[in-house]
Amino acid sequence: GVGDGRPENLLGRTHYQVVPDLPDRLRAIHRRVLAGETLASEGDPFVQEDGRTDWVRWEMTPWRHADGMIGGAMLFAEIVTESKQAKAALRRSEELFRATFEQAAVGMEIVGLDGTRLRVNDRLCAITGYTREELLAGRLQDFSHPDNREDDRVQTKALLAGEVLGQLEKRLLRRDGGIGWARVTASLLRDQANQPDSIILVIDDITESKHLEAALRESETRLRLAQEAAGIGIWEYDIASRSLFWSPEQYRLHGIDPAAGPPTFLQWLDLVEPEDRAAILYDEEALTTGESASRQLEFRIRRGSDGARRWLASLGRLVTDGNGQPSRVVGVNFDITERRQAEDDLRRATALLRAVGTCSPDPIYAKDTSGRFLFANPAVLAVIGKNAEDVIGHTDADWHHDPAQAAAVMANDQRVIETGRPEVVEEIFDAAGLGTRVFRSAKAPLRMEDGSTPGVVVVSSDITQIKTTEAELRRLTTTLEARVQEEVAAREAAQRRADHAERLQALGQLAGGIAHDFNNVLQAIAGATALIERRPGDEAGVRRLAQLALEATARGSSITGRLLAFGRRADLRAEILDAAPLLNDLREILAHTLGTGIDVQVRLDSDLPPLLADKGQLETVLVNLATNARDAMPRGGRLILSAAAETVSPGSPGHSSGLTPGRYVRLRVADSGTGMSAATLARASEPFFTTKPAGVGTGLGLSIAKGFAEQSGGELSIESSTGKGTTVTLWLPEAGSASKSGATAQQGDADTTDSGAAGPTAPATVLLVDDDELVRETTAAYLEDEGFRVLLAASGTEALALLDVTETVDVMVTDLSMPGMDGIALIRATQKRRPGLPALLLTGYAQEEAVLAVEGAVSRAYSLLRKPVRGRELVNRIGALVAQRGNTSR
Repeated sequence: GVGDGRPENLLGRTHYQVVPDLPDRLRAIHRRVLAGETLASEGDPFVQEDGRTDWVRWEMTPWRHADGMIGGAMLFAEIVTESKQAKAALRRSEELFRATFEQAAVGMEIVGLDGTRLRVNDRLCAITGYTREELLAGRLQDFSHPDNREDDRVQTKALLAGEVLGQLEKRLLRRDGGIGWARVTASLLRDQANQPDSIILVIDDITESKHLEAALRESETRLRLAQEAAGIGIWEYDIASRSLFWSPEQYRLHGIDPAAGPPTFLQWLDLVEPEDRAAILYDEEALTTGESASRQLEFRIRRGSDGARRWLASLGRLVTDGNGQPSRVVGVNFDITERRQAEDDLRRATALLRAVGTCSPDPIYAKDTSGRFLFANPAVLAVIGKNAEDVIGHTDADWHHDPAQAAAVMANDQRVIETGRPEVVEEIFDAAGLGTRVFRSAKAPLRMEDGSTPGVVVVSSDITQIKTTEAELRRLTTTLEARVQEEVAAREAAQRRADHAERLQALGQLAGGIAHDFNNVLQAIAGATALIERRPGDEAGVRRLAQLALEATARGSSITGRLLAFGRRADLRAEILDAAPLLNDLREILAHTLGTGIDVQVRLDSDLPPLLADKGQLETVLVNLATNARDAMPRGGRLILSAAAETVSPGSPGHSSGLTPGRYVRLRVADSGTGMSAATLARASEPFFTTKPAGVGTGLGLSIAKGFAEQSGGELSIESSTGKGTTVTLWLPEAGSASKSGATAQQGDADTTDSGAAGPTAPATVLLVDDDELVRETTAAYLEDEGFRVLLAASGTEALALLDVTETVDVMVTDLSMPGMDGIALIRATQKRRPGLPALLLTGYAQEEAVLAVEGAVSRAYSLLRKPVRGRELVNRIGALVAQRGNTSR
């Protein structure tokens, strides 16, 4: 192929003569071979004389003489242009295949005939969730769904047999445990000998479309079920053929067997009541001619199956063709028989209500479920200031000038309709010519015989005057505590004066102020009772006014209770308490009330014993201490509530707080606040001493807390220094080991008070002793109403005289403070005459006599109650004492 291709033209000539433009590289190769090397090339380009380039594979080796000397070079050459081009084409094909395989938008894999994966692309990894290494390490069937594996074997066998397989849908096992769907196309690959070599699979992820198909099927199922459940029939009317298409529910509504097929338009019209056909024909003509695009009708039919008359509602819509011409009408029907019957019932009920309401001086009205007035009697129209035509058929929002008032009234009405439960509510209304009025409205559902509630009926009464009176009573009662604090503050200022006369004057101001506040209490009670006397027929109003009078009485009792607590003479009602839940519950409250800057913690020792104290007053003391701690931490900090057991042994060195020997529960409230100086700490427990600004605190908190601890049989101490916070420690008796204190002794007493014991089953005789005639008479009347026989005495002397002449007395009830012989002296004299006679001592006094009274209750010489005493509390205590005496005598 070199030169002209004829050997005779090459023999005897050199390379350089044959190929004058021989490359320098070939010249160098020739020299190296003559030097003894053998060289070769798999392909070099060679330009022929006609300008064509061929590729030549050659080998050049030295040619030696017999003596071994190199005599020349032998060249073996072969033109491999076609082979070179075929290999290049193959490489390009392989590169194209590789790019297509790796970058394909679908998953691809090549699998050996034994099922071993030979090659996978990234998309297949994304579809299955496996890495390339995990896929190549497994076999084809390892990742197929078990239900598809047998099909895989059958399809592989068919493919090897030369069959052409179409697209197949199969499930794949994902690495995350999920199941995906794929559309798979498989093709057989053959080797150069045309023998099956491997299988290439193209895998398209159709999981999402499968899910959409399932969701669509489910949606269609739900729609069908919803139509059946709601009783909605679907129909379609073809205008050209005047034929109908009906859904299964449409057949049921009309009582027609679906097997008979849909009726013609005229056959369907025969089922409609004659009086309603004209309206249907009119609407049908308007739709089919394009005059109207939709229709909404209500009409009656006679069902084909049983002849029953039913009301149907029909909604239709015109559908046009591509030229805009009327083509068909589609719509729905549903049964409204019950609704029409309810409307008829509602009209009858409204007529009856109108007859009743016209005679009533109170506003009476009725509304439907949309809030529209169905009826309003003349009293309603007078309050509204509107004519009937402006109200009936309208809602409050249509004419009311105050949207908030209208919305509130309509919300109350709707709640009664929805719940079906009557309610009594108070509503504010700007009445015509009368200003803002308050109405008490009794609202009840307008219930039909079938149980439906198509509306609400309301009867209202104007309670503006009653609400004004209640507000005044609340104002009087709620200001009492503030007035007491003001008067106590006046006493604080007076006590700072050194002069004895000024202290007496301040004491007089305090007494006068408290007297003024008690006069306010009496004024509230007097006002309430006067209104009760004037309104004997208003039962609800009388009950409300009586409750307000009782609240005023309780407020007065609260004033004396606070004063007694300040004087450390309050009657504590101790009970057994578990400190752990008490402090944990308190932490929850304080965490939300002290502010986000305060970190509240609880620390409790294990095996914490229960303690004995008044729960209400203990909680109040702890809250007050926590509030003081918060004020000492204006920038936030830490508050720790802790509890631990502590025992003070007899004979041990004196306790730092002065505790007597015994077992106690130690409660601590520690803060990280500013702390107190030594001078402030020395006065911290003094009454009326405070470091807070004027008007912020009274200075009674720590004093009352200390009094509570001491009266409960324990003690209080304070540790603090500037900048290092404050720790307040409360020692309270452990339950079952408390010392003889007022709290301890009255634990049993309180049990009898609250036990709920009623009066004795047989009449018991009570000797009632009180120097105040009004108290004596009212108390006696209450006890007689409860079935007791009552003997009255105005003094201790009279009481002893009655005891001398009366054989039977079951219990004696006496006041503490009386002229001549006080209650304690009377009890002592009585018990000498009649040992074992139960005695009940009543006191509202706070001087030394009260101290003796508490000590007597501790020794169980008698039972003690603080004034004012509620009637039921007194009856329960007397009943308990009589029952206890009967048990003892047995």
